[in-house]
Amino acid sequence: MASPPDALVPVLAENLRSLYLGTDDAARRRADHFLQKIQRGPESWALADAILGGRTPFAPNPPNLDADAVSPHAVTFASMTLHCKVSGDLHELSGDQASALRQAALAHLDTWSAQNVPIAVPKKLCLAVAALAVSTSWEGALPHVQNSLQGSDADVDKACRTRAVAVELLAALPEQCFSKQFNVPLSRREHFNRYLRDASSGVLDVLTSLVGWASSTARASSPSGADRLTVAAFECLSAWISFCDIPPEKLASSPLFAGAFDALDHPSLFEVATDVVVESLRRFDCRDPRCAPLIGLVAPRIMVLACVEINQCVGCTPSSRRRVDGVEDAATIQHERVVKF
Repeated sequence: MASPPDALVPVLAENLRSLYLGTDDAARRRADHFLQKIQRGPESWALADAILGGRTPFAPNPPNLDADAVSPHAVTFASMTLHCKVSGDLHELSGDQASALRQAALAHLDTWSAQNVPIAVPKKLCLAVAALAVSTSWEGALPHVQNSLQGSDADVDKACRTRAVAVELLAALPEQCFSKQFNVPLSRREHFNRYLRDASSGVLDVLTSLVGWASSTARASSPSGADRLTVAAFECLSAWISFCDIPPEKLASSPLFAGAFDALDHPSLFEVATDVVVESLRRFDCRDPRCAPLIGLVAPRIMVLACVEINQCVGCTPSSRRRVDGVEDAATIQHERVVKF
């Protein structure tokens, strides 16, 4: 990437300072308008790359953000800009430039996956890398993620953090492949979708191993890191179920998928586990004979959940069960009669 115009950096700093640290509403609106205009301009490719690469005063020693109070905002702006440009303006780059940008974005993601970095930075970089992977038909995406997951365990907290980011990238691949905001030819999407589908069984195994490592090795040294990694793994599983044609028999045989039902009992995992269960019900047709192994696993567990809900309902007071917004529920009244009988 070429260097951004020298005059642009101080102007950018002034507007970031006005928007995020200023108190004048009129000045903040002007700054917001300016920043949106910069994000859409052709010079923003080089600007975002320079900021993330430590070639500006904002963060000369990445991932250190102590250079200036505006530094975290500048890096966040750069990551958001990169994803914005990749999603809508990739036609401005040649094929070779897009491949070079993908490698640069991977390096930025590795740099900015450190601790105390605004959470939006690695998240937007994951989306940008995933979009570039789809647009360039990069079949090295999954091997790259797998290599990222095989780092040293000496610093467990750091290992949890870097692996969680790698899992976020893994989740972003199918999401970006089907994103309506991403301007890429249908043929590229279909090619990359086939690539993901063929690799889905291996992805399920990798996610299962990660959750096992988090619950055994990592939890003793870094409970919060283990929780973050486990949540990321279930979010990734939900994304792959949503967007990839995972063979139903493969999903049914996955210990991680079965574990989603057990995870419903854990408050920190309830939401992501619910997403996994709901997506599996949405994506797979119970009338399809190919889904029989999956339905055989899911149906009994859903019935158990329904029974638990009914039992909790029975434990409520009659008034709380029978009235909804001041109107008596006939079905609930009938249920009470059956229970009393």
